[in-house]
Amino acid sequence: MNAIRIAAVIDNPADIAIGPRRALEAICEDARFELSALIAHAGAARGSGAFHMAMAIDAGLFARPRAVAAPAFDAKRATLPVQSTDAVIAGDAAFDVILDFSASGAPVALSDCARFGLWRLTSFDWNAGFFETASPVAKVDLFRTPGAGDPARRIATAAYNVKISAARNAAFMREKSAQLIVRELKRLAEDGAPADLGPYEAGEGQEPGLADIAQYGVRLARGLGARAIETAAARAGARPGMFLLKYGKGGPLDFDPANSVDIVPPQNRYWADPFLLEKNGAMFVFFEDYSYAGRRGHISVGKIDDAGFSFIGPALRADYHLSYPFIFEHDGALFMLPETSQSQRVEVWRSVDFPCKWEQCATALEGTATADSALLNHHGEWWLFTNVTNDSYGDHCAELHLFRADGPMLRTLEPHPLNPVVIDARTARGGGRILALDDRLYRLSQDNSHGTYGYGLNVMEITRLDMGGYSERVVRRITPDFEAGLIGCHHADFAGGHFIMDARRAYGGRGAPVRRA
Repeated sequence: MNAIRIAAVIDNPADIAIGPRRALEAICEDARFELSALIAHAGAARGSGAFHMAMAIDAGLFARPRAVAAPAFDAKRATLPVQSTDAVIAGDAAFDVILDFSASGAPVALSDCARFGLWRLTSFDWNAGFFETASPVAKVDLFRTPGAGDPARRIATAAYNVKISAARNAAFMREKSAQLIVRELKRLAEDGAPADLGPYEAGEGQEPGLADIAQYGVRLARGLGARAIETAAARAGARPGMFLLKYGKGGPLDFDPANSVDIVPPQNRYWADPFLLEKNGAMFVFFEDYSYAGRRGHISVGKIDDAGFSFIGPALRADYHLSYPFIFEHDGALFMLPETSQSQRVEVWRSVDFPCKWEQCATALEGTATADSALLNHHGEWWLFTNVTNDSYGDHCAELHLFRADGPMLRTLEPHPLNPVVIDARTARGGGRILALDDRLYRLSQDNSHGTYGYGLNVMEITRLDMGGYSERVVRRITPDFEAGLIGCHHADFAGGHFIMDARRAYGGRGAPVRRA
């Protein structure tokens, strides 16, 4: 089809916020789209004066405006017409999609001016971000109004972990959900029609009253107080939010986390992201070894036998943070794909003297901050699963990206046409390797909800994996209520009829020495 002609409704075209700028930049970078006009629309403000005053103070403290480079959009903007809503409605402009980024909501009559209607994200509602601070996740819907007399239809849904500040939450939701619009425009270009998830009931938006504002103020104060206590506890060596390892018998669909043996890290460290490897008749575990003092992780390795866990030592160090040591074998060689997001690339390492000497053999996605990557060889095709951050908050938890690769050296990576294939903080981020069981594929993923990084763990069954689409479903959820004192669990791996996982305690205490191999 021809390039999709797009117009964007903006409150103030002279001062465009970071969320719309990100979406418009992506549109201008893609030859399948043509940004044809900006539509100026500043409707009447909603909400009480008390609410807007509270949010202005909140924004000044926690959500100051951020800048983002948008060179393609800025170049296009010099020749881009700016029209009023009335002029567009009265005129004969022929757009394919009109995107509504206005705070008050664009007139529904604009939907008759675009072939595929008027599209809007709920993250741009006037009260977005406020009530979500009391929810496990912040949900965002993308819906369209096909015509002025037609009911709204849901196009797509996303979910993000919440921030304790309402203004910061709103800014975060608006910036992150720009990616949802871009993905669905890609789908429109691929399929020739927008996705349709059924009717959408577009409400007026709940009005926050004085009681709601007061309750929010109490939640915010408690959240800030808890963070201050955690900072002091970390300095005192109490290890707030400490990850430890748990080891036991079982597979991904039946393991019991309550029936496990604790592997507790020594003083002022936590251990997370464990991967198992059976080699030479022994069971090894590679994991993130994080120092509270240095605020950086490296990869360590230990051994598990009938006597329990014994610590071998560091396996991989760098002058940047390392975690998530995804380890795999191919053609008789042993490789590791650790998380190296601070180096802004994916790195592949080869074992040269097992288990503690590795050499870098490949890199990919230079200049991209990726996290928790895993490779899968399925029916002769290689796939890279990774979590990419495309926002100014450095959030890796909400977007799963998929690439078809030519092999473990990642010399050629073909991005999936519908990246990010998952936009949901409850399921997107990797929580272990992809497993093939009884001709089915299962992906371990994190549940980053309830305002907590690493709140829970999911077993996802992959139901479609090809360049035409991707889908998965939750078949099991593990939450930290299986043991008192836990606040999270976010990673697991399986080998030889055994499992290993990490779990997170509110406070880990000072710890004790571990047995060395």
